[in-house]
Amino acid sequence: MKTPDKFLVFLLAALQMTHILDFVVLMPLGPQLMRDLSLNTASFGLVVSAYTFSAGIFGFLGAFFLDRFDRKKCLIVLYSGFILGTVLCAIAPNYGFLLLARIFSGAFGGVLTATVFSVIGDVFPESQRGSATGAVMAAFSIASVVGIPVGLELAHLYSWRAPFVFIVLLSLPVLIMLFRVPRMTGHLTSYSPVSPIALMTRTLADTQQVVALFFSGVITISAFLVIPFLTPFFVGNLGFPEAWLGHLYLIGGVLTFITSRWIGGLSDRYGKRFTFVVVALLSLIPIFMVTHMTHVGAWLVFVASSLFMVLVSGRFVPVVALLTSCVPPEQRGSFMSFNSSVQQLSSGFASLLAGYVLTILPNGELVNFGWLGLLSIVLTLLAVVVTNAIRMRS
Repeated sequence: MKTPDKFLVFLLAALQMTHILDFVVLMPLGPQLMRDLSLNTASFGLVVSAYTFSAGIFGFLGAFFLDRFDRKKCLIVLYSGFILGTVLCAIAPNYGFLLLARIFSGAFGGVLTATVFSVIGDVFPESQRGSATGAVMAAFSIASVVGIPVGLELAHLYSWRAPFVFIVLLSLPVLIMLFRVPRMTGHLTSYSPVSPIALMTRTLADTQQVVALFFSGVITISAFLVIPFLTPFFVGNLGFPEAWLGHLYLIGGVLTFITSRWIGGLSDRYGKRFTFVVVALLSLIPIFMVTHMTHVGAWLVFVASSLFMVLVSGRFVPVVALLTSCVPPEQRGSFMSFNSSVQQLSSGFASLLAGYVLTILPNGELVNFGWLGLLSIVLTLLAVVVTNAIRMRS
């Protein structure tokens, strides 16, 4: 990659890291939030899904205008709104305010994610998209390695609001650097204005896009049936020390940071579809492990959770690279916005469903987590089958 492209990848990764951290840090805070705000599993599932439902709805609306503007301006406006939403989370005095703040943050976050991956699709040729996607998606690993452990430590020392202050302080320098990015208007040369109804009709009439969106939704649901309640299960059912959660994410994050870039490279070398199938099938092992463990040593929790983070997050690298290549450039922004909407709504639905399926006992144990793991495995296998119907166009 050229130096300007490397700077752009770094900046997109930094933007994605802070954005993802804002979302994922809430889940390991689950035990503290449920205790401090007297929440049950359904209420906690709602505050998690509120962000994703909002992101899904506004991501859907964003599909109607995302391709009409300079990508740079979109990034600046959306990221500014995200930072404001995070400030509101930090000052939330109660559960109701926090719920509304998460909805506000999600409204900007859903379109922001679509814009980031649209930029990758516009700037990088198909032969480099896997590597670029892997580098940007390594932001999840960085969030796990640095952000989540620091956020959990701040929450332990102060309160659950402290991690959101931390995220705001990280985000402001990234926003300033966004102004150094040159205008990104190459997609406008082949763009022609389309009405919302015509855009919807065009997307729904394209079997490839419909199949790709269905595929994206299925693989997302399979992940988020498990992810939001992973740490409450470790703490409540396995007796894993809450103070060690930061170390859990640190180890898993370091491994994921290394492997996500490696998986991106494999996607370019051996093909996005083949790489996804291999990683997805391997991910079935840790999904079953983390949802069916009983009274095991802490070392096994570390091993299982690390494998889960590496493989479940790793399968999204070839997924995104595949999706950005299945539509022409002039439709990529709207399609990725639709995709972001589908993913956010799917994760919100999965989190909400998991919250209602699970029951928390007086001693903190979660009941029915194993059933969610089995459903996650079935959906992963369905996604493996569906991926054969997706064809790349660019």
